[in-house]
Amino acid sequence: MEDNPLAEIPDISLWSENYAYMITDSKQGFACFLLMGRWIPDPTVWREFLMLQLPDGRMLHHKSWGRATAINTVSASLATIEIFPEPNRFRITFDGPIAQTSPERLRERGTGNQSLDRLQLDLQIGSDAPVWDMSGHASSAEHIAGKMHVEQVGAASGTVTFGKDRWEVRDAFMQRDHSRGARDVSGFYRHCWAQGRFRERDLTFNLYSMFVFGHEGEPMMNASVSQGGKRFVATIRDLAYMEARNDVKKPYSVTLASELGEMTFRVIDFVASFPTSFISPWDICAGTFPDEHHVTGLEEAVVWEWDGLRGDGWSERSFNDRPFGR
Repeated sequence: MEDNPLAEIPDISLWSENYAYMITDSKQGFACFLLMGRWIPDPTVWREFLMLQLPDGRMLHHKSWGRATAINTVSASLATIEIFPEPNRFRITFDGPIAQTSPERLRERGTGNQSLDRLQLDLQIGSDAPVWDMSGHASSAEHIAGKMHVEQVGAASGTVTFGKDRWEVRDAFMQRDHSRGARDVSGFYRHCWAQGRFRERDLTFNLYSMFVFGHEGEPMMNASVSQGGKRFVATIRDLAYMEARNDVKKPYSVTLASELGEMTFRVIDFVASFPTSFISPWDICAGTFPDEHHVTGLEEAVVWEWDGLRGDGWSERSFNDRPFGR
């Protein structure tokens, strides 16, 4: 099964394997994303990275490492992704200490020493939308995004408990991602990775676009839409990118063309905005660090508007002002 972690690690420079789950419920203000990936210097080590906004607005973050993993489970220390035998069915869990912070603190001085409380997260993940297989894309950015790359929009349901407070999550928007390949981010410039779902039309969209320094005229631009269980290749006609590190909660639009026609999706609201940074070789941190060279990233749970309809979704955009030194 392609969803399972690779059993034998290839001897490829800068090779990694990464999983991502983005979840948002705009009705109650809940949003979280879980990233789990192999550490490039030793791919038997897994990184777990979690950021979460509770319905009451509090923001949490966690990062750790570990080696405990099985054939159908990705795990590090406190987080797990369980891969079920049934197609497109998963469970993500977290149980342990997590730090509380705010977007303002993360943007000003990054991750610091903060008090901890217990988070218990247990979400069942599923989807009936067709998988988007982005593998084999050819562009100057292939060495960053992973040669094997699959994505899928679906739903998440379960519970989240922080301290003495507990919330139910029911049929929230979910985007999952699984990629393998080299992750050489030394020349990374900027990117936009976005997804959305419109229940009334049984329609989802996915796009992934990236620029690298030295190849600004050869971006990676891939997109797809699905409706009624069928997937359609799409072309990106118009897309706005980050122009500066402080482009926080900045609305933008996406225009895609496919067999279904031309569609423009507009960000009309933000559920949550998580500032992040990543460095070379590939690693990610909560918050940004003004005194250090890094890519400024924004993980944002958004509400899209299309054809008079509202749809939940996710937007990941980033900006880097100069290449990393090799």
